[in-house]
Amino acid sequence: MRRQLCILSPSIFLSSRLVLWALLLFVSAIPLEVNAQFDQRARLVSENEYVIVPPTDPVVKTEWNDLFWQQAISAYSTFEIQRDVTPGALMVTPPLQPMEPPAGSRVLPNDPTDPFCADLIARKVAKLCSPNIIYSSARLPDDPLYSILWGLPHTKAPRAWDFSVGYKSVVVAVLDTGVDYLHPDISPNMWANPFEIPANGIDDERNGYVDDVVGANVLLRTGNPYDNNSHGTHVAGVLGARGNNTYGTSGVAWRTSIMAVKFLDAAGNGTLESAVRAIDYVIDMKRRGVNVRVINSSWGSFVYDPILDAAVKRARDVGIIFVSASGNHGTDTTRYPFYPSSLPHDNIVAVTAIDWTGEFAALGNWGSGTVDIGAPGLHILSTIPGGGYGWLSGTSVAAPHVSGAFSLLFTTNPELTMAQAIARLYNRGTDLPRLIGNTTSGRMLNVARLLRLEEN
Repeated sequence: MRRQLCILSPSIFLSSRLVLWALLLFVSAIPLEVNAQFDQRARLVSENEYVIVPPTDPVVKTEWNDLFWQQAISAYSTFEIQRDVTPGALMVTPPLQPMEPPAGSRVLPNDPTDPFCADLIARKVAKLCSPNIIYSSARLPDDPLYSILWGLPHTKAPRAWDFSVGYKSVVVAVLDTGVDYLHPDISPNMWANPFEIPANGIDDERNGYVDDVVGANVLLRTGNPYDNNSHGTHVAGVLGARGNNTYGTSGVAWRTSIMAVKFLDAAGNGTLESAVRAIDYVIDMKRRGVNVRVINSSWGSFVYDPILDAAVKRARDVGIIFVSASGNHGTDTTRYPFYPSSLPHDNIVAVTAIDWTGEFAALGNWGSGTVDIGAPGLHILSTIPGGGYGWLSGTSVAAPHVSGAFSLLFTTNPELTMAQAIARLYNRGTDLPRLIGNTTSGRMLNVARLLRLEEN
């Protein structure tokens, strides 16, 4: 008899988009604190742009000495020089170098010895030089359903967004019932398989899945991981619905890459064999060079199996964090372990659910040695298949809050190891009395502090 891995089965309380829009008329926005305290070790800058002040300020813009500047910057070959700036400053664009992300903006160290600026100053080309820093008001998304997403302000995500909203260079794998990759709030953040040519009917990378462009369906052995249940789409939206796009909701990470791996069927059940196959699909992509940093696993069983244990360990060995729901049974998993969240491997981050008062959601499992941290998990609004939105409750939706936070962390700190990232998650959480003695950290997720912002 094949053992079933049962989905953590919260109920969808609302799925009609029309009802959701009507609800907005009656729901008050959650008060938000909007003054972020930035960590001075990093800053958001415009890609490949620098502002410099010349050694001698000109009287008017037209008095720049073209010959001087052409000679001064000749060592850098091609420059784009923008003259139409405030007198006393000049913006230059040096030649593009390969970097991540390829466009837009990126986070750089706040380093006065920036190599480009340091060289211009040393050669007396510039008196002052700085990357073209981006300033903005505190970032709140314009998504119309944002005001009822209580979990985001509760975990200080809005403060973190002033620092980073994420990038598609960080990949999070969602092992679940699949993902509606056509959903307008999710499709912009779907992973794109660099080894597969779309819709050519060929298994280009020879991994057993034809046209696995956004992920794989290990149940049917196809490249189509479309969600026929809704659970996986909801999970994906919590961690990475596209934020600030004037549509629907926002995930913890506004920008990320969601790799959809379907191993649970329409009823929310999957076998041990399919679970292991799903994990190994992600590991294979990691070994091929895909920047997969996190697996989100909002599923489990009370039955230990050494084959699943070995698969999670293989993920650990390639540096993948395994964020796992602790289960929805209101029980102590130190006494009654729930797997994979209770596995002893140091890549496991076991997440329980809390409500908006800081209490356990009644259904959440706990364990002083088996559950690590809390995150919002009661009446969480997110995406569902067909372009709609609905509510779910449980540790299933608490886990992707943490996965989304890891996506932001690896955007700003790509050099962090798995162990360093997990330690920071626990050390920089918010102390919560209800979690002390019932989790290993005694804390709930704090996204702002995770990104090294000065936040209590």
